Amino acid sequence: MIATLRNARSITTVIDADGLNALSRTEAWRDALPTKTILTPHDGEAARLAGGVVPSGAARVAFAERHAREWGTVVVLKGAVTVVTDGKKTYVHDQPNPTLGIGGSGDVLGGAIAALVARGLAPLAAAATGVWAHGRVGALLASEIGESGALATDIADALLAGAQDLVSLAQTERLRSVAERELRAFRLERALNHHRERRSHPRASQGRHHRRGEG
Repeated sequence: MIATLRNARSITTVIDADGLNALSRTEAWRDALPTKTILTPHDGEAARLAGGVVPSGAARVAFAERHAREWGTVVVLKGAVTVVTDGKKTYVHDQPNPTLGIGGSGDVLGGAIAALVARGLAPLAAAATGVWAHGRVGALLASEIGESGALATDIADALLAGAQDLVSLAQTERLRSVAERELRAFRLERALNHHRERRSHPRASQGRHHRRGEG
């Protein structure tokens, strides 16, 4: 894996799960990272990378910011409260949702961020947008089928349904005011409703074509 990273110096790269574990077992792993890297650890993975315990509360945000600067990466510190930072600008998603604790949910988030990068978003924008959309979809699914009824595939399907609106909104940097967040929520929910209708009536659908720290 380290050899692969060294050969991808100019390619924006998202590293999650076993990739993070491989880094933590590698000496001088930071030197192998591509110029634009997004790391998506939960607290346990972040602790292994940093060589210390991840603190709680406001200190957890500061931990993510400090290590984003030290590592030269965007850090997505996943948890009930998820912190997204490049060390200069920081977004905090503070709407815990048990739906997102299902196995595979973090993999879906990593894939969503990578997909947004592939669509041309900058690393921080892709990470922040992916985390927001992932959380919003979790909340919508929880209200529809209950906090313990969703699968990771449900989250992935719902994200796919709203992908175009997410990309267009993120590309215009509409990530700031409450009104803009609500607009994104409305557009994503509308896309999800359309997705549900198509799944419920496949034949009828065949003809249809917070930010913290302004810097």
